Amino acid sequence: MFLIKNCPACGKKLRFPFDRGKIKVTCVCGSSFIADPDDPVLYSGATFDIHSDAPQREPWGASVSAAIRRLKPRDITTRIINSALVVTYRLRNFRLLPAAEQLRIVIVAAAIALAAALLLYLIFHASPPPLPDEGIII
Repeated sequence: MFLIKNCPACGKKLRFPFDRGKIKVTCVCGSSFIADPDDPVLYSGATFDIHSDAPQREPWGASVSAAIRRLKPRDITTRIINSALVVTYRLRNFRLLPAAEQLRIVIVAAAIALAAALLLYLIFHASPPPLPDEGIII
C-alpha cells in the first residue's frame, strides 16, 4: 500500500510505500524527509493509494502450486515472522487503514471467532449417544 503526500518544499505529490518501516523519501526538487509510519503527522494531508504497480497475477491454483515448488524449508520461518509482523502492524494502525481493509479485517476476525465457537461447541456438546442398558455386558 502506498501513501501520497505533498513535498514540504515544492508541493509536488510524492507516492511512497509506508508499510516498509521508516524510509527516506526524496523529491525531484532535492528535498527529502523521513517517512515514519508510526508518526501520526505523516498522515495529515495525505491520501492512500491501494493499487500496486505489480503485474496481474496468475490464477489462484497456478500461483499456489508454483509457490509450493519454490518454497524452501529455511524460508518458512522467515515468511511466518514477516506475516505476523504485517498483521500486528495493520492491527495496531487499524484506524488509519482504508475502510475496505478495515472491513476485511473485521470479517476475517468474525469468521475466526465463529469457527472457534463452533469448534468449542462440537468438542463439548457432541457426545456419542448413550448405550441401552440391555446392550451392556457385566
